[in-house]
Amino acid sequence: MASPFRALAPWNDVRAQLALLLHERLGRPAFLSDIDDLSARIDRLIADDPDGAIFAVMQFDQNDYGVNHSLQAAVICAEYGRISGWSEAERHSAIGAGLTMNVAMLDLQHEMYRQREAPSAAQRDAIRSHPQCGHDLLERLGLRDRLWLQIVIEHHESADGQGYPTGTGEPLTFAAALGLADRYSAKITRRLYRAALAPDAAIRELYQMNPGEARANIDRMVEAVGLWPPGTYVELANGETAVVATRGHGIEQQPLVYALLNAQLAEMTPTARDTSQPAFRIRGSAGPISMGATARLPRLVAAAAQA
Repeated sequence: MASPFRALAPWNDVRAQLALLLHERLGRPAFLSDIDDLSARIDRLIADDPDGAIFAVMQFDQNDYGVNHSLQAAVICAEYGRISGWSEAERHSAIGAGLTMNVAMLDLQHEMYRQREAPSAAQRDAIRSHPQCGHDLLERLGLRDRLWLQIVIEHHESADGQGYPTGTGEPLTFAAALGLADRYSAKITRRLYRAALAPDAAIRELYQMNPGEARANIDRMVEAVGLWPPGTYVELANGETAVVATRGHGIEQQPLVYALLNAQLAEMTPTARDTSQPAFRIRGSAGPISMGATARLPRLVAAAAQA
């Protein structure tokens, strides 16, 4: 298996391209064609190495939350679609929609990510209107992909009719998948006014919030990204702290991981561990660790990518 650390370089380049498009080239004549090309590149990268794709987007820092969140949600949605049998054209539209779903609220996302209080009433109003505003903006820019546009406008709709902006109870399958990826990505990301949820806790919360038939969509997303997605951190039975390298499959969810810290929190050369072995079974997602260990983990991953 190729080292997951090698996936960071191409995905960091994708992230930089998306940041340039959203921050500096939104509205320019080539914007849509450039986003279209980037969507196609993303689909190819996922097909070549789906574990590496998830690893990379889970490792993104949050210095540019709006860009990172859109890319992370787009990749999760695309992998959901890949294992669901979506066509290449359908995946392409879904990826494009993921990258552009928040074009009408990029500044607001940046503002809310840095504030310590929960969103204000005015901010909540802007949030509820952003799917329609984003759809309209993309249409004005010349986007003619009707599926892409519909996914953007419906990505916050839900089968119970409690979504927005229209309250339809029959959102497109593709929009429902992107909306699920969007919510999951938001839950595992820290805000100043709330802590991030561990990935397995985020999944449990989504199950609790989505009874009935909607749970099948969450089952599919767990299949797509894993209960402990590549790129996230876990604690092992022997006390080591590791980064997940592959998705687990089936009920057991026993991915390959790379140990980064030993039980005494001393740094290790990244060492592969098979979590099907009793000594290396996953105890749970790595929570706050003493002695500043949590802050060291991304640096150890970055160093492994350069080795």
